[in-house]
Amino acid sequence: MITIEHFNDFKEKYLPNTTSSSLWQWALVVLVIHKAWNYYQHYITVPTYGGIFRFSRILSSIRLARLGPEAFSDIYSKYPMILLPRLDFWIVHVQPQFLEELFRAPDETLSFLDATFDNLQAKYTFGHRILETQDHHHAIQHNLTKHLNALFPEVFEEIQLALGELKFPEDGWKKVHVFPFILQVVARASNRIFVGAPFCKQREWIDFNLGGPAEVMVRSAILNLFPTWTLPVLGPIIGPINRRMRKAVKMAGPLIEERLRLDPSEWPDDFITWLLINAPESDRTVEEIVRRVLIVNFAAIHTSSLNLGHALYWLLARPNYIAPLREEIEETVGRLGWTKDAIGQMPKLESFMKECMRMTPLGAQALTRKVRKPFTFSNGVTLPVGTYVAAHLYGTHRDGAIYERPEEFDGYRFVEEKGKGEDGEQAPLKARQTMYTTSKTFLAFGHGRHACPGRFFAAMELKLLMAYMLVNYDMQWPESDVPASAAEEGYRPADLWFNFNFVPNQNAHMMIRTRAQ
Repeated sequence: MITIEHFNDFKEKYLPNTTSSSLWQWALVVLVIHKAWNYYQHYITVPTYGGIFRFSRILSSIRLARLGPEAFSDIYSKYPMILLPRLDFWIVHVQPQFLEELFRAPDETLSFLDATFDNLQAKYTFGHRILETQDHHHAIQHNLTKHLNALFPEVFEEIQLALGELKFPEDGWKKVHVFPFILQVVARASNRIFVGAPFCKQREWIDFNLGGPAEVMVRSAILNLFPTWTLPVLGPIIGPINRRMRKAVKMAGPLIEERLRLDPSEWPDDFITWLLINAPESDRTVEEIVRRVLIVNFAAIHTSSLNLGHALYWLLARPNYIAPLREEIEETVGRLGWTKDAIGQMPKLESFMKECMRMTPLGAQALTRKVRKPFTFSNGVTLPVGTYVAAHLYGTHRDGAIYERPEEFDGYRFVEEKGKGEDGEQAPLKARQTMYTTSKTFLAFGHGRHACPGRFFAAMELKLLMAYMLVNYDMQWPESDVPASAAEEGYRPADLWFNFNFVPNQNAHMMIRTRAQ
């Protein structure tokens, strides 16, 4: 047994003149050695933006945010690989020539899920079962996408109802706070599929799902500022999962209970059923199905709302696109009605929406992975375990070697050139690439096997919303909001850029009125 006498012997032999102040000095030395060793173990032979140590990373990330997205284009043009600071961790960004290696690496080496769950601190914000099973992913990829034609009428009806309830006048303009307006409509349309009618109209449920992502992002960002060894203690305190789940189960639980009381042969062919049939028997509980509905809402509503916000801002900044887009939409709907086939045959609208996502993606990075086994790129750079790596999304979308005039907004960039058919008639226009087509040069929905599984539903919903609004409403900026200096070049309110996220202006308003039929 170690006694006080043993400690005194050790102190006299190794720390003969130790005082309380010198003990602190020794502790500081040990800490510095530990930090130096940790830095050595994780050293990567690529340029670094900003500082090295933890506090310097935070300061450097704030500085990078202040410089704005143009800084990423500059960094992208200079460095094939570079270590960039975020508030929560350092991350290696790579140019497109390395993307094939990145997305073809096995998950056992470069993990998409580890990077995603670390970023969200999912264990404490959604619960540990999210880390262990991906039932919702399969329900989206294998069931939702397959049923888009059948689901289209429901989404269309909910959009009509949601917009109709806002009662935009014909004989005057109504001023609308853009982002809350978009969130409400997208949430209603999405939940028409996720939980069905009439539950999708419940204001309490919609508001709960609109507020959840902001809370999750804030709390996960706070948790990511702390060392990983502190998270088992701090996670349950800071993470909102228990309180959020109790509230969610209280609201949506009866819906799931009603389904579970039925024999599986009687389950309707809808999203809740798809969650149930993809879940293992142990997860066919009210709480676990509600948890999956929450995370699908988290992934769908805000990303679609942000993309629609960017698209509306570009439309109002470039009103010359309104008439040609309306003409295309009205002609196509006249032939095919409001159907999914019609939405898929509007190449100008398709191109316009895709160009909005190219110019203003939701962030600076894509294909984010966490290294689980040491990984060496073809240029000899080795990433140690625990490193985060991603593609330069913003830089790739603004690369002059990939896109002609990359800094210029061209709403018809992705429209196929007209040609002549065998009879000499002009061939109809078509989209060169759809919104949901991913590639090494268009990364808005990711790329490879971990590309966003819900992108087909998201693209359908976004195009339908934009098409319906263009045909049925007039939209413009409030005259008082447009600076005189911006009137000629097309006013677009300044976006928010922070911690690698690219968010449309949250304070912008627009004027809407119902078009005279």
